[in-house]
Amino acid sequence: RPTVTLNKRPKKASVVVTATEVKLTKQVHFANDSAVIAMDSMSLVQEIALTIKEHPQLVRVEIQGHTDNNGAPAYNKRLSQERAEAVRNALISLGVESARLTAVGYGQDRPLAPNLTDANKAKNRRVQMMILEKK
Repeated sequence: RPTVTLNKRPKKASVVVTATEVKLTKQVHFANDSAVIAMDSMSLVQEIALTIKEHPQLVRVEIQGHTDNNGAPAYNKRLSQERAEAVRNALISLGVESARLTAVGYGQDRPLAPNLTDANKAKNRRVQMMILEKK
């Protein structure tokens, strides 16, 4: 039985287009140790899709998956790739042209902060969207 979920557009945008990035002010959450996008992030994914569709000058966007350093590097690389692909697939299902999106998992190779505290590890577990090509 199909269900429909309506999400109000936030007063303050969670997605902002900068010169080099489709910047997310919130994180995309996933089920633990999984590439399944959490329900609490679906409105964010919808906002990302709308933003990309409203900016046709963004020819190619790289969806990057990143992890902290818990676990084996090879496992983290695979998980981050699967998460980036999950976001890409969700955006395509919301009407973004597939040719505009690339998914790359970087695992733990590009931390924003040293993986020394839980707060820093949380910062490193992220999805980033970098602009590769503009018109």
